[in-house]
Amino acid sequence: MPDDPIAPDFTETRNRAKFHLEEAARVLTAKYPLWAGNKPTPIQRGVMRRAARYTNKAIKQLDLPAANDTPTDTGR
Repeated sequence: MPDDPIAPDFTETRNRAKFHLEEAARVLTAKYPLWAGNKPTPIQRGVMRRAARYTNKAIKQLDLPAANDTPTDTGR
């Protein structure tokens, strides 16, 4: 309900969260060909890929309409 002065608008917060989640997923799935010494082990890479999957699920959740985006009939 955009006309309701009491209802908060979380659009900017949601967009910022989505941006940071996308950056995290990008970093977790990036393949750097020139690791200098401290290359992640295969187990660490698996953990990073799993974290990226959870991050992508969170991004999809942010794309869904929020509870305050849809007007509801309270019966009043």
